[in-house]
Amino acid sequence: MVKTTPETRTLQATFAALLMLISTASQAQPPGPGTVKASNAFIDCLVQAARKLDKGNSAPSAVGKSIQALCVAEQRRWEQAQTENYSAEKRSAFLEGMKVQTDAIAVQIVTEQRKFKALMH
Repeated sequence: MVKTTPETRTLQATFAALLMLISTASQAQPPGPGTVKASNAFIDCLVQAARKLDKGNSAPSAVGKSIQALCVAEQRRWEQAQTENYSAEKRSAFLEGMKVQTDAIAVQIVTEQRKFKALMH
């Protein structure tokens, strides 16, 4: 578990808000506590992976893909928690729509970590 920092909490809140918007748009129930916990674990994993992997010389999108690859288990747990009451069709559509969003969140995490590192130096 990564130490929760202000930037991590901001990213967690951003992801939770995104989930609520998507759930509302798809007429699903708002995310419950288990879903929020799973999404926070996913974000924590991405932040920790970005801290370990990002040397600052690759494109944020490339690093984003790398950190996502390290957090597949956490992502799957979040997806399962989010879609546990969905039909197979609805689950598939939701996950397809979330792919772009999770890619963007991974890039945002890399970008935020770079800003934080720059402030610390």
